[in-house]
Amino acid sequence: MRKEVCNYDGLLAGEVQTVESIPVAASQTIKRGDLLESKVTEGTPATEFTKVADVAKVGNIYRIAANDIDTTSGASVVAAYGAGYYNAAKVTVSGDAKVNKMALRASGIILVNCQSGTVESED
Repeated sequence: MRKEVCNYDGLLAGEVQTVESIPVAASQTIKRGDLLESKVTEGTPATEFTKVADVAKVGNIYRIAANDIDTTSGASVVAAYGAGYYNAAKVTVSGDAKVNKMALRASGIILVNCQSGTVESED
């Protein structure tokens, strides 16, 4: 008997509780697995998401892109994952950005180390 350890591309590492369409800013090329951030400032509601380009901060809202999208021609929406478990090695950020796991946990996103491949059962 063979059992899959991770999904087809290894991004999902367990149950995903939230999938939604979110607004993304223009002039971006977003790939499945990109960490997206909506910066929250006092008195200004979060309105759109961009790829994380700095250290993830507690208080901002985070999602993970579920599919690829190119917004060079203008703002758009993308399917995104929210609360759930994800393979830390498959969640990507821009440039030298750093992932702060505690900031992501506030959005229900839990990054775990996964092993991809198949497992052979002795049954």
